Amino acid sequence: MKQRDDTPSVIRQTETMTGLRRRERLSRGSSVPVLEISKSTRTWQKIRWPLIIILIVVFLCAVGLITNDLLTARGVEKTIESAWEAEQRGTVESLKGASEALAELADDYSSRANAQAAWAWQAGLEAVLLGPADELIQQAQTALTNAGAQESDRSRAAKALLLHLTGEYQQALDQADAGLTGDGVQPRLELARAWALHGLGRAPDAFERLDAAIEASPQYTPLVLSAIDIALQANDRLKALAYLKLLQSAAGEYLLGELATIQLSLPVWAGKPLPGEQAGQLLDRTVALKARIDDAPFRLNAMGRYLLGRVHLLTERYEEAQQHLSEAMRLDPAGDALVWNALATKRLKGPRAALEVLDSRRDSTDPKGYDLRAQALLELHRVAAATKAIDELQASKTLPERATELSFVAVVRRGDLDAAMARLPATITVEHQRIALELYFQLKEQGRHNNIFKLINRFDSTIKSCGMAIKYWHSRRTSRALRALDPASENSCIAILAAQLLRKHAPPDLLYQALARSRDKYVRDFELEINTALVSWMVEGYEPAKKRLEDVWALAPTGAPLRCSLARAYLEMALPLRALEVLEGLQTPGAVAIRFEANKMQHFNKGQKYVRKALKKHGKVDHPAIDYLRVHSQFTSSRFRDIADHVQEIATNGGRWTAAIAEFGAKAINFEGDRTEADQLLAKIAKRASVRVGMDEAWNVKLALVRLNLRRGGKFSRRALYMLTEMEKDDLVDPRILTHLADLHFKEGNDRLAIRRLKAALKIDPTFRLAYQQLEKHDALNEELTAQRQKMWPQ
Repeated sequence: MKQRDDTPSVIRQTETMTGLRRRERLSRGSSVPVLEISKSTRTWQKIRWPLIIILIVVFLCAVGLITNDLLTARGVEKTIESAWEAEQRGTVESLKGASEALAELADDYSSRANAQAAWAWQAGLEAVLLGPADELIQQAQTALTNAGAQESDRSRAAKALLLHLTGEYQQALDQADAGLTGDGVQPRLELARAWALHGLGRAPDAFERLDAAIEASPQYTPLVLSAIDIALQANDRLKALAYLKLLQSAAGEYLLGELATIQLSLPVWAGKPLPGEQAGQLLDRTVALKARIDDAPFRLNAMGRYLLGRVHLLTERYEEAQQHLSEAMRLDPAGDALVWNALATKRLKGPRAALEVLDSRRDSTDPKGYDLRAQALLELHRVAAATKAIDELQASKTLPERATELSFVAVVRRGDLDAAMARLPATITVEHQRIALELYFQLKEQGRHNNIFKLINRFDSTIKSCGMAIKYWHSRRTSRALRALDPASENSCIAILAAQLLRKHAPPDLLYQALARSRDKYVRDFELEINTALVSWMVEGYEPAKKRLEDVWALAPTGAPLRCSLARAYLEMALPLRALEVLEGLQTPGAVAIRFEANKMQHFNKGQKYVRKALKKHGKVDHPAIDYLRVHSQFTSSRFRDIADHVQEIATNGGRWTAAIAEFGAKAINFEGDRTEADQLLAKIAKRASVRVGMDEAWNVKLALVRLNLRRGGKFSRRALYMLTEMEKDDLVDPRILTHLADLHFKEGNDRLAIRRLKAALKIDPTFRLAYQQLEKHDALNEELTAQRQKMWPQ
């Protein structure tokens, strides 16, 4: 039996090779031939094992790469799915978490289209809901480029959302519509479509699609968040409240929801400051969010700052309001904070500062901005510019009530009385009382008593007492009118009336206090400023009063009534050149009459020359100021009969020029020789003037009658004395009456009583020059009164 050879093959091969080599060595030099192995065989024998090993390694690598790619793809999809779950929750934390995960994924896998599309969508969603938009838009656009031609819901929705964010709203809508042709719910595309519709100004269509999408995908919270955001931007409070209720049913804390709730509790625009307790509660509630606002994403931070500013506005903390709103403007320059910051600035620094804020972004088309601009310009009495802003507000059709109110203010401050009466509010409340008083004094100037009574009949219960005071002033019941016009009244309307109607008839310090109480800390009333200047002249002296007038003129008002008021004030202070400067370019009848007085104050002949020129240009105008100029011209030309024939009719409608016209008429009749008719004329006009123009003008007509009798002398002086004594019983103290009485007392030799009268006149009106002259003439001007005269008339 043949035994088995268990020698390993490798050893056997080695032995065989060794034997072959030995025989080869032995055969050297021998002639016996030896069989040789080929070179190719030897080469194969050398490389076959390394090659086999390499092939195995390559195979294993290929298998590994395929396996790794499958695992990577699965990992990418898992990250995207996790981000989708976080995205659906919609809280700030979940959205930020999804963004961080997808941004890292897109950075790690720049060649994976799904990772790039997912990040592009998430960046766009964060841009529209959280911000900052610019940086996120750029990242989303880069991701879409990296995603290439891949078409998916995410990429289509991302493209649509980015088109919306870059202002290409119609293209955004087309892109979203193109993606919504398939079956099934596509909430991302619906969201992108809603934003595109909002951008096109089609908010109702956006809400319709959002409602359907929310019903189909109630778990996708960004739809609700977008709906709230769009509703707030569209000022649709009802829709915003409805979507907030939906958000409250979702799990999680939503800062946008809390901020939106606060915003919806605030007035749409402006609004009065809240009462103390209510203001404190709102402020506490908002400030409690401040820490979260500070740490919030960009858009919510801006929104939070904006709302903090608005809450501080309502609680009269204007410096804090301005700080928060300025920060909100910095964070979101295109947002709604601009007009609110301008409002805070207006209340803190005045209308000019507010206009500077509004002018910082001239492209703003916010109707609230037009409203505020018109308000500020009207406060500055720049009527033409204000009217333009009102026209823009009316064209917007968003704040029709405000446009109506502002139009009324504009025509009053333009001096268009017919338009003002046509636009008279059905009810005049305390908010409108100041402009109503401006209208009253303009109507009073022209003697339009029917319009005056129509005006005061519109006063509501809050200012009814003010209307009654005006009514009494246009009666013959002096004592009742004076009781109604109590300077100590807390009613600002009555205080303003008293200061204007009783100036030079009541103690100046009481009137000054009344005006101080009437000042509005938010609105600068220029008519009140002028009246305050004239009253302060009697209290503080000439220079402070002049400074007040200069401050008003420095703000460059253009409204005719205010410029006329300012010019008359300068005339009272013997500054005719300044009055002429104020009236430069103004051709209203009232301005023409004041310009005549200013020229006459410089030189009588200059006034006469101006009258001729003015009548040539304005002589056919139906206005009491022109009637006054015409009568003046006739009188100085000695055309007494022309005056006598028509003076009663002219003076009856003479407005603030009633007494001047009546006095010319009485003088003309007196020169014609009929003294009794002259006196009767003045008595009749005085009775009518009390109703048509007011008690003050009736008083001036009576004083004209006193002067006429004093000039006649003799027995007529006794008649003048009787009239002055009767007028003194009416309780309307007048320094002119006291001075006339003093003059009669001096003639009677009763110097002591005369001096007492003159000093009493200066207590009521420390600026009354005639009283100083009388005292100086009779050597009764003591050191104290000399110093007072220097204070009142330093020039």
